[in-house]
Amino acid sequence: MRNARQKPSLVMLQAEHVQAIANGDSEALNKARVQIEQLRQELLQLKSKDEDFVAMAISKSFGDANDIDLTSSNGAPLRDRLRFWLLRYADLEATLWFEHLCCGLLSPSAEEDFEQLNPFLDRAKAAGLLSRLTQMMLVAGRVIQTCRALDSCQDLAQLLANPASAGSAVALAAGLGEKVEMVNEFSDALRTGKSSVKQMIMGAGKTSVVSPLLALMHANGLRIVCLVVPPALISLSRSVLQNCFSTVVQKRVSTFKCDRSLDLEVALSERLGRIVSHGDVLLTTPGDVKSLQLRFLEQLDLANDRQARRNTTQMRRECVQMGRALQLLKDGICMIDEVDLVLHPLRSELNFPIGPKNLIEHAPDRWRAVLHLLDGFFSVEKGRVPPHLKDSLRAKEILKLLGDVILRGCDRRFLQRNPHLILLNEDFYHRE
Repeated sequence: MRNARQKPSLVMLQAEHVQAIANGDSEALNKARVQIEQLRQELLQLKSKDEDFVAMAISKSFGDANDIDLTSSNGAPLRDRLRFWLLRYADLEATLWFEHLCCGLLSPSAEEDFEQLNPFLDRAKAAGLLSRLTQMMLVAGRVIQTCRALDSCQDLAQLLANPASAGSAVALAAGLGEKVEMVNEFSDALRTGKSSVKQMIMGAGKTSVVSPLLALMHANGLRIVCLVVPPALISLSRSVLQNCFSTVVQKRVSTFKCDRSLDLEVALSERLGRIVSHGDVLLTTPGDVKSLQLRFLEQLDLANDRQARRNTTQMRRECVQMGRALQLLKDGICMIDEVDLVLHPLRSELNFPIGPKNLIEHAPDRWRAVLHLLDGFFSVEKGRVPPHLKDSLRAKEILKLLGDVILRGCDRRFLQRNPHLILLNEDFYHRE
């Protein structure tokens, strides 16, 4: 039977009880305190019971997963089982560890995955192992909820101890429904092959909740999951993802960087392929992705020019690696944070100049002449001759004349010194 109530509430703190406490009814207040203390004791007992079950389930699951039956005459020969047991005892064969067992619940072929590390695992035990792990994780989740309920009991008891200071509290989980709905909408869009853009206010959980959940659900070894963020957020995003995927369900967070001035990674496509097969997450910036695309186009153009000096075997090999990497990214899932900034046509543009490099006419004299003129004004402002002109009498004479002109201009209000030298009268400039 489904509970039709929309909002849960405590039996001892219904609306009429709260109103009585607010009106100063000491009997209702004392009764609420006693019932809250009773609830706290029951929660402590439930927490202790669940913790014992979790500890027992972990120990039992670890034992069953690594069990090798040396007494049964069925199955593999006893010699093979003894040999495998000795190799494991000598640390030459791996044992199934707890985090790997929990991650097996996310795999559609968990029993086969377990058998890779323990080929003598009984299929019946493997099925029971998955069932026990599911129960253990559910009970462990209830332990967490119980701890939160105990914290709420303590807060409520403190509020009842001083009712005058009690204010209305808004539950932190009020916005969870919006996040769940957003994750479901993104997942539906992925199943239909469509793109989707959603908007959330700052601090609502885009980076800390939605992105890790989508990465957990879709980084399943079939296609790459790539999170693209602005350069200013890459450190924060990496820290958040590493915190989320560093405990029970472990995923590596790899950072991809590409620049035209840097050497390309030798086995780029193999590295991205390992990220896909391991179910890890790729973190990068829009500039790095665009650099990879433009570098691929540039080297593809060079590869088609047989007379180009840079058309070498190494360059063609890099071109193949970049093509495979781009194909993996194209077939994968791209999550973009701050999409309004990343896809902005002016702020996110990236161009590579290609073709032969030719010097500009009259270079470098055309910009040295301008810098030489500016040196004169700066030397007058600072009151000293530039180091490269300190041995030139002619330069010192010109600088003295320039200084006298600037002083006359400032006295006549044709020039302004603050915040820097500013021309106020163009006729004075041409005349002097």
